[in-house]
Amino acid sequence: MSIRSKFFLALLATIHISTTLAAEPSMATKLEVEQLLANLVASGCNFERNGTWYSATEARAHIEKKLQPVADSCRFNHRN
Repeated sequence: MSIRSKFFLALLATIHISTTLAAEPSMATKLEVEQLLANLVASGCNFERNGTWYSATEARAHIEKKLQPVADSCRFNHRN
């Protein structure tokens, strides 16, 4: 398994754990996700999705867009 594959598995596992708990993520989790996203951008990799290539910066923006509803849901559930 390539380093890039391991990196993305770790990122997905972190996201899955955060979303499964449906609670406000701990500071450690937030920092870990931020570090993974920063490493993604620093990698300089390009990503292909549905025949279109995207920069690492665009990939980060896409992941953050996908995480936003989860973060909003966690904050909502945490208040109730």
